[in-house]
Amino acid sequence: MTDATPKRARLTHYVVQAHFVVDDGDKLTRKRIDPVEVDADEIDAFLAEKLPASLAKFETELNGGDA
Repeated sequence: MTDATPKRARLTHYVVQAHFVVDDGDKLTRKRIDPVEVDADEIDAFLAEKLPASLAKFETELNGGDA
């Protein structure tokens, strides 16, 4: 038997699919957003910046504003 380098698993990316619930005051409507691939080294920035920006844009569009 030879000394082989142990194999390692490496996380390369995430597939993120956000689900929002639209609350119009009378009912809740679930809205699914298309999945997005995010490189593993960019996940922190995605969660801290891009996802909140996407939510803000979505809310602006819901309220009839220009996004």
